[in-house]
Amino acid sequence: MLLLISLISFPSIAQANPSQANLFNIRIAWHEYLHSPALRYQALILSVSPLLPVVDIFDDAAAELAWLFFLVPLFAIYYLALASTRLTIRTNELQRTLQDLSSARRRQHELRDYASLITRVQEEERRRLARELHDDTAQALIALSLGLNGLERAIGIRGLPEKDVRWLSNLQNLADTTLEGVRRACRDLRPSVLDDLGLRAALEWLSDSSAARGTPCSFICTGSLQPTPPESEIAIFRIVQEALSNIWRHAHATQASIELCYSPNHIHLTMSDNGRGFVMNQQPLDPDRYSQSGLGLLGMRERATLIGAQLSIISAPGKGCTMALSLPLAQ
Repeated sequence: MLLLISLISFPSIAQANPSQANLFNIRIAWHEYLHSPALRYQALILSVSPLLPVVDIFDDAAAELAWLFFLVPLFAIYYLALASTRLTIRTNELQRTLQDLSSARRRQHELRDYASLITRVQEEERRRLARELHDDTAQALIALSLGLNGLERAIGIRGLPEKDVRWLSNLQNLADTTLEGVRRACRDLRPSVLDDLGLRAALEWLSDSSAARGTPCSFICTGSLQPTPPESEIAIFRIVQEALSNIWRHAHATQASIELCYSPNHIHLTMSDNGRGFVMNQQPLDPDRYSQSGLGLLGMRERATLIGAQLSIISAPGKGCTMALSLPLAQ
């Protein structure tokens, strides 16, 4: 009986950590086994063993057969009880795992809601900054530029030295350049074309801006326009804006393309370039490629996740990069 019980016990202990069969894990398995309900069943079986010598007193086949009929069901009951105990233990472990998964999923939803709130606050702050730059800083620079123009005309009438005229002209150029930079910052912070004309016009404007920066970018839109939530349009716009910024600063591409496709139930966006690319799931070729931007690949994926879209990025060294985004539309 000791041999039978050992044959049953040792495999169960060995199965506790089949992938890590070191001394420490074996000690843990023995500790759990000695404190498990299975040991009580085995002790119950062993308590019958002192009665077995009684069979020698009755030296006949009938008594041995009776003990055989007694021990076989007893071991069967022991095996079923042991299997039931293991099943109960695994069920409890599964319940604890499900509770942990539920807690993790709840925390993930809370973090996603928090990230969505941060994104909305960020966009509101961008809108506020763009409005202040346009209403205050840009207007002050316009007034300064007009004043410099009037001063330049007055100086020209009085016939001041060429040195002063050149200095005033430099001030005029500086004011115009600063004004253009403020206007560009306003467009980058919150382009009015997105609020006024929608996603299609905003992406086309991004394509033209990329061409003005030195990287030609084509834009194609197919399908009938579908109503899209403002949060989704903002997220798609920011993803494309970040991707074009990375192409312009790091990819060294000579051509890029944006394709927007509207279907009855989805919005499909595809961006590609012929730049140098990078190795997926590893450090990019340029260590500063995504550290200097606010989003990078991780931020783009997070923005896509917040609006319920799927984002896939395919790239290889020397083969450019292709980004595909699919957003399901609410019926």
